[in-house]
Amino acid sequence: MQRVLVQLVMTATGILGKAFAQAYTQARAGGGAAGSAAKSAAGAAGSGGGAGMDVMQARAILQVGRTPAAEEVLEQYRKYFEANDPDKGGSFYLQSKVSVARDVLLEELKRRRVADGKGKAAAPATAKGPLR
Repeated sequence: MQRVLVQLVMTATGILGKAFAQAYTQARAGGGAAGSAAKSAAGAAGSGGGAGMDVMQARAILQVGRTPAAEEVLEQYRKYFEANDPDKGGSFYLQSKVSVARDVLLEELKRRRVADGKGKAAAPATAKGPLR
């Protein structure tokens, strides 16, 4: 039983490692400098457009359900943002995707509150510090 479990964990680790390596390679080849990726992420967050990311993609990136609460979105955001910290061997590209996904979902939650007739929606709580 332990042998099967170890093999399963090793296989999953290998698959995830390859996926992250591939994403990192794409980020390096596509964007070049990290500064241009930062500008893209900042522009997407500021415009509210999410750089073409739709709500379904954002939910998939942060792995939240169909109607997540703002707290759940922020919790998942923090988890994935910290896991992809470039200083710890993570990917800035993936951090940017996680940030855009958070912005898209929080904007969607805000729109739903207004559409539900609750008037002007209060801005959802956001994290302080570098996580925004």
